[in-house]
Amino acid sequence: MIHFIDFEVFKYNWLAIIADPSREKISVIWDDPDRLLEYYNDFKNEIFCGYNIAHYDQYIFQSILCGFNPKEVNDFIIVDDKPGYRFSPLFRKFPLIVYDAMVKQRGLKQLEGFMGHKIKESGVSFDIDRPLTEDEKKEVEAYCLHDVDQLMEVFMETKDDFDAHMMLIKTFELPLSYSSLICLLSSSG
Repeated sequence: MIHFIDFEVFKYNWLAIIADPSREKISVIWDDPDRLLEYYNDFKNEIFCGYNIAHYDQYIFQSILCGFNPKEVNDFIIVDDKPGYRFSPLFRKFPLIVYDAMVKQRGLKQLEGFMGHKIKESGVSFDIDRPLTEDEKKEVEAYCLHDVDQLMEVFMETKDDFDAHMMLIKTFELPLSYSSLICLLSSSG
C-alpha cells in the first residue's frame, strides 16, 4: 500500500497530511508526535510517497519520531543546505520505505502549472514567529491537502516510473526498502 504524505513546518507548529487511497482515509496530524508514531508503527512496512520526500519529508517525519524539533531539521536542510541524513544518526531508528515522485528536479508548483491546474500558495508565512492561529491552521491545512492531491495526480501521471522501480525490486528479489535507494539513484542522474 502507498501513503501519500506532505509536511508543513513552522517554528511552533507542524502538520502532516497522509492520504491512504486504498483505505479511503486522510489523516491530518497537527503537532501530535504520538499520533504520528502510531501511524508509523501501523504502516512502517508500507510505502510513503512524497514530492521530494527523499531529500526533505522523510527527515521531517523521522525528526518528529525521534523527538527533535522539526523546524531545526527544516532549517538544517533548507537554510543551511545540508543533507537531512546528516542531522542525526538516530533517524535510523525509524526506517521509512519511501518513493519520491519528484520529476526531474521540478517543483510541484511548476508541475501543477504544466498540468493546467491552479497553483495554490500558502498565505501563511513559514517564518512566522509565534504559534499559528486557528484560521492560519485552516489555511495551511487547505494548502497542504491541495499539495497531497497534486502529489497523487503527479504519481498517477508518472506511475510507469513507480512500476519500473517495483519491477526491479521484484525481478532481483530485493527488499521493498530498496525502493528508497532506487529513488535516490534515479534522481541523481
